[in-house]
Amino acid sequence: MAKSEDEESAKRIRVEESMHIDDGLPKETQNQESYSCSDCIRRVELGRTIAFQNNRKNYLANALTIMNSDTYIPATSFSNYDAHYKEYLELEEIMMHTEGELNSIPICHDENCEFNAALRANEELAKSLADATELGNDKNSEGNFIPSSRRKQNRNNKVKNPKIPAAQIETSNPYSVLSEVNANENQTEQSQTRTMPPINLKYTSEYENMLESVHKTCGNTTNKFGNDYIKIFTENLEQYNKVQSHLKQQGYDYYLVRPRDKKPLKVVVKGLPLEHNPERVKNYLTEIGFSVIRVTRLSQFRTRKPLPFLLIDLNNTPNAKDIYKIVKINRIDISFEEYRGRRQRGPREGATSARPNPPNTANSNDLSDFDISGLFEALRELRKLMTECPQLIIALREMKNKSEPIDKIGLLMLACSSSVNINKD
Repeated sequence: MAKSEDEESAKRIRVEESMHIDDGLPKETQNQESYSCSDCIRRVELGRTIAFQNNRKNYLANALTIMNSDTYIPATSFSNYDAHYKEYLELEEIMMHTEGELNSIPICHDENCEFNAALRANEELAKSLADATELGNDKNSEGNFIPSSRRKQNRNNKVKNPKIPAAQIETSNPYSVLSEVNANENQTEQSQTRTMPPINLKYTSEYENMLESVHKTCGNTTNKFGNDYIKIFTENLEQYNKVQSHLKQQGYDYYLVRPRDKKPLKVVVKGLPLEHNPERVKNYLTEIGFSVIRVTRLSQFRTRKPLPFLLIDLNNTPNAKDIYKIVKINRIDISFEEYRGRRQRGPREGATSARPNPPNTANSNDLSDFDISGLFEALRELRKLMTECPQLIIALREMKNKSEPIDKIGLLMLACSSSVNINKD
């Protein structure tokens, strides 16, 4: 009995020992948890906050851009425009403080920090790769050396030792003054012989006498007819002014075409509110050095409804085109565009109408076959009716106080019925 009890206790001990599993790792390694220092945790939180702020800032910027680009409704008329703009400015200041706080966090030197450990692992990996690459290059350079050809050696030597150009001797031409004088003379001749715009004289039956008087007074001119006008081309500016003054003295009907370089520059400004006074824009542009002729507000062609666009006419001065560089007027962001005029778009040739033509009915208002004799006949019949029914005259006088056609017809019917009753009596 004692022997069997000893055997059972020995088996029990062996089973308990086999249940203890040893993985060969130290206890500190098994129980160690991930650790991060406070600086690294704060750096991660600030990076996440900046990402959220950037997302919100982009949303506000897109919303403000859509509101400002609307050409029919001013941006200030949107209910949430001011709130978005205020939030955008506040968010910019908050992001500046957040980025400053992120930059002020010191570098992590804690060896137990998981962020620092990952950084060290990346650095060691990069260093080992660099060492392996250098070792491989050294083996290849020692064992597989291939001498370069003499042609490549000469080419490399030329690149390393470029030839220094010899110093140039400066020479002067004593006759260069004459060439400058000739160039100035050619420029003056070109300016004098430039083509002048034509003077458009209204065509009449007495055009021969008119051109003869111009020829006797101003000399030879080139005359061309087109579109009920005679275009008079002069040879120089003096003859141009002479012909113009002669036509004015004789009282002839004519008009002038301004040269392209003398025509005013027309631009359209967009982005200002509909209630913005055009005179403020004119005064602002005049103060900064532009020669402004006038500033007018554009309107729709059919309804004459004012639009949030201003047309600016500028004298064609050397700095006139600098107006496209202006980005703000009275502290409001704006943009300039070239004025293209009002061009009515009609249907192209061969295009079918989008709406079908209405069928011809008996009540159509087509007056193409109108006969004036029928009008006189209708007036005579109306005169006879008014003599027989005097109440119609009173009804016609009272019709001016009525605005609705139904009320006017009611007065006529009442007058006719009363006249019929009087005639029966």
